[in-house]
Amino acid sequence: HGRLKLRPPDSARRRQREEKLRQYREAMDTLLGGAPPAQVLSLTGSVLAANPDVGTCWNLRRRALAALGGDWVPSELSFVAQCLGVNPKSYGAWHHRSWVLGHAPAPPAGREDLALCERLLAADSRNFHAWEHRRTLVAGQDPEAELAYAGALLSRDFSNFSAWHHRLRLLAPARNCGEGEAGALPPERLKEELELVQNAIFTDPTDQSAWVYLRCILSRAPPPPRVICVHIDREDETVAVIFSRPVKVNPECPELRAILNGSTLAGPWRSGEGRPRPSHTWLCPIPAPPNDSPAHLEVTWEPDHALREVTLQP
Repeated sequence: HGRLKLRPPDSARRRQREEKLRQYREAMDTLLGGAPPAQVLSLTGSVLAANPDVGTCWNLRRRALAALGGDWVPSELSFVAQCLGVNPKSYGAWHHRSWVLGHAPAPPAGREDLALCERLLAADSRNFHAWEHRRTLVAGQDPEAELAYAGALLSRDFSNFSAWHHRLRLLAPARNCGEGEAGALPPERLKEELELVQNAIFTDPTDQSAWVYLRCILSRAPPPPRVICVHIDREDETVAVIFSRPVKVNPECPELRAILNGSTLAGPWRSGEGRPRPSHTWLCPIPAPPNDSPAHLEVTWEPDHALREVTLQP
C-alpha cells in the first residue's frame, strides 16, 4: 500500500546490536552496584557517548564529579559537546551542561557556549534547546549584540521563526523608555522593528512568521494619550486637565476644549510647567460659575474621542 518493505537486519548487524546491548547492561549493572567515582566517569562516558539520553548516567556522573573534585570543568564541557554532536536536542546533555557551567568561571565558558550555540543553530535554526541556553548565557547583558545576531540570522532567512521569537524576547525588557505606558516600545525602536518586518513581508508575503511578529510589535506601540483627570480649582478659577503622558496643546487651534454651560472657554491653555513644551497637565482659566444653580463642564480631547464631564455645585 505504498510503503517500502523494510529488510530485516542481517546477521552481522544483529550480532553487533546484541553486543552493544550486552555491554550496556554490564555497564549499568556495574554503575548501579556502587562503582568508585573514577570508574563511574569511565562507564558513563562510554554509555552517554553512544546514547546521550540515559538520564541515570548523567545523574551518576554528576555525583562522581562532585566526589572527585578538581578542575574537571573544561574536559566535561568538551565531553558534553561531543554528546550534543550525537543528539543536539538531548534534554539530559543540555541539563548537564548547565550544571557544569554553574561550576565554571562565567566569561570563558560563556564565550565557548555561545560559539557552540551558533554552530548548532547553523545546523538547525529551530533547536529550542540551543536558543534557551543562549538566552540564559546573555541574560542581564546589553541586548544590542543579541539583536544584531538575530538580525543577521533573519537577513539570511526571513522564515526563521525562532530568530523572530528570540528578537521579541530580547525587546521585552526594553518596554519603558520613560514615556508611554508599561509594555510600550520606544518610538525609535518601534520604527526600526517595523522597517525590518516590512522588508521581510515584501520579500515573502506568504510567510507567516513575519506577520506574527508584526502583530506582536504593533501590540507594543505606545498608546495614544488620554485624559485621566479633570480638576477645578475654584480659588484660582482654573480648570486642570491631566493626561496619561505628556502632550502639546496648540493655543491657537487647540485639540483640547472645555465647555462651561454650553460656552467654549476662550483660554488660552498653558502647560502646568509654565513652558511651551509637552506636559502632563494643561491649565485654562474658568469664569466663576453662578451661585444659584449647578454648572456643567465638559472637557474633550479630540485624539481620545472621549467626553469628561464635571458638575459644579453652587
